[in-house]
Amino acid sequence: MKRHLDSTVDDEIQMEQQRFKPTTNEERLVLFKNWLDEHNVIWKYVDIRSSIFYGGFALYSTSSEELPIIEIPTSLLMPSESAKNSSTFIPPTSAVFNQAEQHIDQETLMLTLFLLHERSKGIKSFWYPYIQVLPTTFSTPLFHKENYVENTS
Repeated sequence: MKRHLDSTVDDEIQMEQQRFKPTTNEERLVLFKNWLDEHNVIWKYVDIRSSIFYGGFALYSTSSEELPIIEIPTSLLMPSESAKNSSTFIPPTSAVFNQAEQHIDQETLMLTLFLLHERSKGIKSFWYPYIQVLPTTFSTPLFHKENYVENTS
C-alpha cells in the first residue's frame, strides 16, 4: 500500500525547498560565502565576486599590501575518499572503468560521477552551496584524447 501525501504537504515541501534554492548569482554567492564561514574557512584579503570575464565567480585580492590568505578545512574538500565513504553513492564497478576511455584515470572518473551524484541531490547535498556556484559549462582538455590535445598547440 502506497501512501500519498496531501497536496498541501507537497506544496509546503516544495515551498521550503524553493526558499533555500538561490535563483540569482548574488543569492548563490551569499549562500556560498555563508557556507564557507559556517565551516571555518579563513579568507583574508580576498573577496569572491561575480566575474563577467570568467563567466561565473572569481577570487579578487582586496589588499595591495597583503598577500591573500585562504585556509580550507579538509572537511570541505571532495577527495575520492568522499565518494568511497558515501552512504548514497555507489562507486563504479570495474566493468564501468574498463569501458571508460583509457586516457581518463579512475580517480577522475569516480570524482566526476560523485560530483554529478551530489549535484542530483540538490539542497540535500552537503556540498550544495559549492556545487551551485560552479559554472554550468566549461571547456577542459581533461577528457580529450592525448593526440587531440597534442594537435592543439
